[in-house]
Amino acid sequence: MAKVENNVKGKVAKIEIRKKVIDWLGGVANVRVFDAFAGSGTMWREAWRDAGVYVGCDERAIYDATRALYVCDNERVMRSIDLEKFNVFDLDAFGSPWVLAYILANRRRVAAGERVAILTTDGAKLNARFGGIERTFAHLAGVKRDDVSAHAKWATLTRAGLGRVADMMGAGVEWVDVRDNFGPSKCQVYSAAAM
Repeated sequence: MAKVENNVKGKVAKIEIRKKVIDWLGGVANVRVFDAFAGSGTMWREAWRDAGVYVGCDERAIYDATRALYVCDNERVMRSIDLEKFNVFDLDAFGSPWVLAYILANRRRVAAGERVAILTTDGAKLNARFGGIERTFAHLAGVKRDDVSAHAKWATLTRAGLGRVADMMGAGVEWVDVRDNFGPSKCQVYSAAAM
């Protein structure tokens, strides 16, 4: 199956969840985004354009004078830059966002009274349907990698994984919004965790 950037059926849910984060942070001017999979800029145009700070990252050379962009491997960037200046981490991956979430959890602490949000797009549920769970997700969600029932409880496992990330960042979870069963294979999961 070919990778689809911003599948039409899921695009509305992805925008809604980002607007929920914007509202929770008190308006777009208070939003400071690191977008690990910036792509062609659909989510930037639909949600992040007026953010107080926006920095995107993509391995593809994207020429867009309106956005600050790293053209680099996002894992390398997240291991190198100061993550403290961002309060939104948009991990909208084609596959699994969990390695980046783990890097974030190990490199960013949430200060008392600070609000931070993590958004994920997770397509790894498809692999779980066939008996393979990505190692980092299994660790964060507390599930065995060969759990054949995992795909059926992916929303619950996503909540657990995001809860573990928040815990590692020294924060409690205020709310989690998980939207499941998107994409051609019904295996795309969109989520946001607010801490």
